[in-house]
Amino acid sequence: MMAQKVRESPLFAGLSMREYDALIDVWQPETVILSKDGILIEEGGRASAFWIVTDGRLKGARYHYDGRLDLVHLYAERDIVGLDVICTRTRKSPLRISAVDAARLAAFHAAVLDGNRLSEETTGRLRMNIIRILADESIRKQYKIDVLYQRSLRARIAVFLRHMSEKVGEDVFDVNMDREQFAHYLGVNRSALSHALSLMSKEGVIRFRKGRFEILNKQALEEK
Repeated sequence: MMAQKVRESPLFAGLSMREYDALIDVWQPETVILSKDGILIEEGGRASAFWIVTDGRLKGARYHYDGRLDLVHLYAERDIVGLDVICTRTRKSPLRISAVDAARLAAFHAAVLDGNRLSEETTGRLRMNIIRILADESIRKQYKIDVLYQRSLRARIAVFLRHMSEKVGEDVFDVNMDREQFAHYLGVNRSALSHALSLMSKEGVIRFRKGRFEILNKQALEEK
């Protein structure tokens, strides 16, 4: 199952099984197991590998001196962690990456990307996949900036829910975060978020249950 999830990663999209097997033979990925809250890499730590999540979830966050937590990203199965970091010159992680719950990952050492042990064709496909992954990551970060740029909490919620709806192409979707994680993502406390969501629900703008949301009135969502 672990090998299957690695194979299904967007990193290997479009590669034949022969090319994939050749990559795995060269890369020889290692298994990393983290317990709940276990740290994969510290903020400012230097990465020598990137990882593909095969079980569990991880979070990437910044921790401020006053104790506040800024949740930047949640990683689920088949997601790639740290690929953007090892493509930089410093390879220093801007986030602390830790396990939300027990997690298992496949580690791919960056040195393989620096070498010349792969065929030109395979290298070309791999590089194109990396470009696409990093482009998707850049757009996702722009969405986060768009959310945090909003002055009011209601506006932040509205922009986030609109982005999620546009992403899946439906008015019903899962945000894939619990209430506390959602609050950290928006940069507010949990009680303030719960209060704002309850008001929007009473007004008939949205309906929600745990992490599943439905937009009932798009016009009203954008009004405040």
